[in-house]
Amino acid sequence: MPALFSEVIPSPATLSTTEIAQLTAYTTAPETHSPHFRHFDAAAQQAQRGWQRLFLKSVFLLLFISLSSAVTGLGPWLVAQRYLRATSLRLFDGIGVGLTLLGVVLEVGLQLYWRRQLTPWASTRDRAEALRSAVWLYLFSLPFTTGASLSLRQLDIDQAWRHLVQDLAGASTPPLALAEEPTDELRAWRQRLQAVRPAEQLRVYRAARLNTQRQYFLRRARELRVAARRWNRVGYALLALALLWNLTRLTAIGLNWPLTMLFFNFNFFLVIIGSVALVKAYLEAEDTEPLAARYQRIADKLNLHNAGQAVAPLTPQGFRDFVLQAERILRDETTEWTARRGEQPGPATPATSVTIGFVGKRRLPAGEAPLRAALATVFNALESEFAGSELVGLSALAMGADLVFAEVVAGRGTLHSGVEYAQRVFLPASAAEFFLPADFRLSAAEAEVAVSGRLARAHAQLHAATVREVRQVGSGPDREERFAQAAFAIVDNCDLLLVACTQADKAAALADPPVAGLARGGSAETLRYAHQLGRRIILIEVDAPVAAAEPLPITTIAGRPR
Repeated sequence: MPALFSEVIPSPATLSTTEIAQLTAYTTAPETHSPHFRHFDAAAQQAQRGWQRLFLKSVFLLLFISLSSAVTGLGPWLVAQRYLRATSLRLFDGIGVGLTLLGVVLEVGLQLYWRRQLTPWASTRDRAEALRSAVWLYLFSLPFTTGASLSLRQLDIDQAWRHLVQDLAGASTPPLALAEEPTDELRAWRQRLQAVRPAEQLRVYRAARLNTQRQYFLRRARELRVAARRWNRVGYALLALALLWNLTRLTAIGLNWPLTMLFFNFNFFLVIIGSVALVKAYLEAEDTEPLAARYQRIADKLNLHNAGQAVAPLTPQGFRDFVLQAERILRDETTEWTARRGEQPGPATPATSVTIGFVGKRRLPAGEAPLRAALATVFNALESEFAGSELVGLSALAMGADLVFAEVVAGRGTLHSGVEYAQRVFLPASAAEFFLPADFRLSAAEAEVAVSGRLARAHAQLHAATVREVRQVGSGPDREERFAQAAFAIVDNCDLLLVACTQADKAAALADPPVAGLARGGSAETLRYAHQLGRRIILIEVDAPVAAAEPLPITTIAGRPR
């Protein structure tokens, strides 16, 4: 089943090791060919350097204040040496107390200020990493985030890429005005990768992306551990110096050295302790030790993910899942890193909405259970294909297949916490005119309890928590025409269409030359309309002979770019 949702990939001869190496080198750091990535990457590096300069300036300021405060403690010695008048001693001491208070307030305030100043660095880096990840998904024609207001057209990948870039660029102040995307280089790389087998694509992705990122995280983890040890040693050395200074003061007092008063009044101990506090503040602000541990965990996750695919048989859908999961691991790291610096991820990870239209038969020869099983199979594959997206079901909520579809979507929205589900309903008439016994009756002889049961189910779905929109799209006196308007509106507003029809409807709708006399607004006419528009279609044959617990047969018809 997963292969039904894979794109058609050319199958040339297997590439040699040399050709794989050349293709890997060719695909190294493709994100650098995105003008917007280069902008965000450079801006993030500049923000990082700016934060580090701010920190160093703050440290020197605090050390200067601390040293000045310690010098004011020399007032009695300066009076004894006649460098200072006795009448000025109180003022001198007051200055010392003021400087001490100023230093304490500044140290606390600057620690808070440093954290706030991390936000521009973190948010800009988040956008850069979102683009880096999206570039790789673009190269393999995989779904990436585009924006809350846009439904993803899987077959119009260039348009989806432009919307993603516009979302990220529009979040900048001032808005960016860079070169058009995707660039010719990215298009060329995508075409080259689409021309090789999934196995070769996997080898290229592993070498050029996965292993590179794993080595980066391992290197950064080592660097951060070394930095943490170095700064901790500096802190311990300062504490040892503070202890040595106090021992020297005690010795000077006990032995009555000539400069005893100088040692007694010059409180160098406070300067050293202040320096230790600054070292600890730096380690806390940089999050050095926890960050090193997290980078090591990310590298281990990537290694484990890579090893898991090594023992699994590779299918086109397996390759898609492998890449999507790897990118999810990498994006989660950036999201956590951003959140730890006080900035919740914003437009760098916008939600994707994929609208799944549905039309189907009122009568279900095999019953509801096989259709539910088939829909579960379809949604399992769609959840994998559009990982991280919101799936929106769009139907007319008519009796039969429509009602089953709506119940399945509502149920998955409740049970599948890892995937967001929503519904839209396009009615062929007003709710008061549509939800009547006549439109939910299979025959005149059908028992009223069955009809009222369907109506109750339909009303429940109309008011389900997953329903986001109810719209009347049909008008006019003719019932069939209203149903046709609703069905065609569903096709016009969906990204892909699910059709639950009979084998005869399928044959008639797809016949060449076209078959005349299709029922107005029926499944066959709607299927033909969608096929003529080039929609991607998933067909479920409701009259196929299957066991009660088995799913109905499922086939797909590839769409055309819009």
